[in-house]
Amino acid sequence: MSGIPVRGKNGRSLQKDAWSESPEAYRGVQVAGFPNFFMLYGPNSNLNHNSIIAMMEPQIEYVLKLMQEARKRGARSIDVKHATMDGYNRTLQEELAQLAFVHCNSWYTDKSGKVVNNWSRTVEDYVGMMSQYRIEDFEIA
Repeated sequence: MSGIPVRGKNGRSLQKDAWSESPEAYRGVQVAGFPNFFMLYGPNSNLNHNSIIAMMEPQIEYVLKLMQEARKRGARSIDVKHATMDGYNRTLQEELAQLAFVHCNSWYTDKSGKVVNNWSRTVEDYVGMMSQYRIEDFEIA
């Protein structure tokens, strides 16, 4: 995402503000404070044991479901809540801390050693998670 300028609420830059220290996303597709911004293959949605297509297909379905939900409600924007994204990433990093990714200096980690690239579980777990959402985890306006 380094070559694509993305602006969120109050003109915040994805790269210079939200990701100034380290990239994070909710489920690899949304960043709190950036309504209507969705990405595929975002932070922590890579894996080393299957095809990335197996991760991207449920991402596409998830994004379409959220867009349909917003449209159904007559909303102009949908944004993941900061607390939702923070809780998700806290749990994810706790899981990743138990895996080999944190024990090597590689492209899996940022300069501080935080794993910013890989998903912590199986593709099946990701597909199951992406097939559902809780509407209360989002700000819909």
